Amino acid sequence: MMNHKSTPFSPVLGMGRSLIALGTLTNFLFNNPDNLFLQRTFKAEDMGNSFNLFHLFGYDNLNWSISLSIVILLLTISGYCIRITGILHWWVTFSFLNSAIIVDGGDQISSIIALLLIPVTVLDNRKNHWLYQIKESSEIKNFIGKSFFFVIKVQVAVLYFNAAVGKFPVEEWWDGTAMYYWINHSSFGAPGYLKTILLPLVENKYTVFVLTWGSMILELFLSIAVFLRKEARILACGLGILFHFLIFIVLGLGSFFFAMSGALILYLIPYNFNMSSLRWNTMKNNTLLRAGLKS
Repeated sequence: MMNHKSTPFSPVLGMGRSLIALGTLTNFLFNNPDNLFLQRTFKAEDMGNSFNLFHLFGYDNLNWSISLSIVILLLTISGYCIRITGILHWWVTFSFLNSAIIVDGGDQISSIIALLLIPVTVLDNRKNHWLYQIKESSEIKNFIGKSFFFVIKVQVAVLYFNAAVGKFPVEEWWDGTAMYYWINHSSFGAPGYLKTILLPLVENKYTVFVLTWGSMILELFLSIAVFLRKEARILACGLGILFHFLIFIVLGLGSFFFAMSGALILYLIPYNFNMSSLRWNTMKNNTLLRAGLKS
């Protein structure tokens, strides 16, 4: 029987890339094209524009390029045609990052990880990324896949380390009051119905200090979580996803939440975690059951 620990081609890969694709998809589903793209940027001459999906169709045909992007992202989430969607997924994220007027860190990490996953997806011979391999991959395929997973892990670890350490020189973060300013920010602050709950917390010098420094300590913890034991990494992943979900609820950064959740799964979750091990145990039990019936 095949040991699923030996291969990076598992549903964990599918879950991670699907969440990242979902993050980009939300940009198209919940925003008006006029809020995402600016016509004058489509007139700028750049070598990358000829390759850019949205510039390829032009500003007047944004509905076509957005529709095609949605189809590609849905196909990516479905898990089918993984060798093709691995490339197309990066094409969409790269094009959006380099043509949209409103992007955030989630769009950047989505494009980077989608690019790093291209060699992994090209080598993935499964019919669907939600399934398990029937035949064990060759050592060279596993080596290449694990190598690019390693690069992704380094990328995410550095991202969280920079996010934490980069706040230290900022006075508002160092003195523990930054959360007060973010909650009350005119553009990215909390909605009115949440402020009634959050303002008493951020206006109290003790709780605002805990919230501000707690977020920095958590980011620093996540940057080293990859070195922890498997159980601790899974817990850290859950804490990280909860952290980004709270940011989503308070600041409304939906696409960022999905992108970082996908990144955390690829970063911290073992290849055979949860669905893989559950499915493997079920297959093993069914095999033993059939063998017992035959005997």
